[in-house]
Amino acid sequence: MRIGDIRPQDSQIADSLDMLLDTSLGQEAVFVGYNVVLEGEAVKLQQDTIERFTCPALVRITRAISWDEARHVSFGHAYLADRLPKLEQGHRFEIYRHIKQCWEVAAAAPRDDTGAFGKILTRKRAEYMNTRWHQHHRALTKIGLILPGELPPT
Repeated sequence: MRIGDIRPQDSQIADSLDMLLDTSLGQEAVFVGYNVVLEGEAVKLQQDTIERFTCPALVRITRAISWDEARHVSFGHAYLADRLPKLEQGHRFEIYRHIKQCWEVAAAAPRDDTGAFGKILTRKRAEYMNTRWHQHHRALTKIGLILPGELPPT
């Protein structure tokens, strides 16, 4: 790989994104997956970049990208918070299970890189993905995929 090359997408992430689209659960399921999870991860990545790097130009660019991604997430949350609570509980829970299954595929080991560094990243990714799922679960609850008083589906 040379400077300027784009690293191929990790196969676990690609499989997860394919799963998000390959559903008969309706547009809400796809929208939840892409808006809450995928764009939510984009915002987190931008925030991490701002915190970790000291280059003023990179920080300015990243802030602009982060602000734009946050707008997307906010719009999606407003839209979904109006739509999701109106769905039947069984349908909402199927969407939740689908999103969680897609997340678990993205978090699954092994990574494409099977060397020692890949094994370390696989372990760290599993820890990170578990922590991030709990944050996504809170967001999914906030937008009405799980209503107050309901236990999350297993």
